[in-house]
Amino acid sequence: MLIVISYPEAPANEASRINQLFDSGMQLFHLRKPHATKEEVRLLLNEINPEYRKGVVLNQFYELSEEFGMNRFHFSTDKRNRSKHNAWNKDGNILSTSTHELKEYTSLESCFDYAFLSPVFDSISKPLYKKVQFEIKEKTNVKLIALGGITATNCNEVKRLGCDGIAVLGGIWQQQHPVESFKEIKRVWNIHDQ
Repeated sequence: MLIVISYPEAPANEASRINQLFDSGMQLFHLRKPHATKEEVRLLLNEINPEYRKGVVLNQFYELSEEFGMNRFHFSTDKRNRSKHNAWNKDGNILSTSTHELKEYTSLESCFDYAFLSPVFDSISKPLYKKVQFEIKEKTNVKLIALGGITATNCNEVKRLGCDGIAVLGGIWQQQHPVESFKEIKRVWNIHDQ
């Protein structure tokens, strides 16, 4: 599983690049805009090709899902701890969440399809976030997705750590050519699956 997380601000030609990322094989796109208004998120969703919206995961403004026919929702640790996910835990909906240590991941409810564990490497987008040391001794039915500091040079290391997928943010959006950076990460990530 290869997931891209949106840049918190709006980079140039963002919607066009999101569509190009889907064209290039992006499986899931986490739409996370912590400083955006609901109208700004709505405008961005309007610019994403309708056939790709099923691969968009809402990280806020979950109510927009009805307008755009979406069923994927992500909950931060804080929202999960306040049980905000319960209202969206319905048949047909796919839930994900964030974790920051292995113990937190292994204690998750089974209603989550996958969980981010971050940062697995020193973060690119948040330089003060230093990697978490972990060793997977037990797996749950919640898929474990590595996040933080993922690049083409280290993405396959997370397979050796036992993770089920990767999520990238800075390794895409903070590069000169985001779509080309994605293609290179995807190429390296898929090398051992062939």
